[in-house]
Amino acid sequence: MNLPAPESRFRRALRVAILLVAAFLLQTLVRPAPWIERVAPDFILAAVAGLAMRRGASLGLGLGLGAGLLQDSFSGGLLGIHGSSKPLTAFVIGRIAAQARELSGSLAFVLALVAAGLDAAVLLFLAWVTGAEVTARPLAVGLGLPLTAFAGWAAARWLAPPAASTV
Repeated sequence: MNLPAPESRFRRALRVAILLVAAFLLQTLVRPAPWIERVAPDFILAAVAGLAMRRGASLGLGLGLGAGLLQDSFSGGLLGIHGSSKPLTAFVIGRIAAQARELSGSLAFVLALVAAGLDAAVLLFLAWVTGAEVTARPLAVGLGLPLTAFAGWAAARWLAPPAASTV
């Protein structure tokens, strides 16, 4: 009989906290690729999308709001633009992932790719509506989308429940 290994509530919360801190540090420390101007993965989006896939749309919505506002405060752009795009993206991805019977690796990558595209579209729309420039690295250029999708896939994989144990 295969039973999932128990994971305490504290360990789950610790994993979420570690993921968000790591995403924030990577987002602020990683510089865009020098050969293509302003192309870099959005690690905060990847972490929030991975959380929404594994832990649900509601948690993704709340953490997306907080992480997006934190990203806004360090990006120097319009406050609230990422605070609006991240929760919307996380909620949509969390709801789609909830419909899947099992979140396989390929489905997690596709959902992370959809999250990157949706977030880029929402950011560009909000920038157009407000007349603001999106100061964060835009994802719609070159390698940004697949790099973010790969980071989101890795986040979802790291947040996966522990492997089943045989009893």
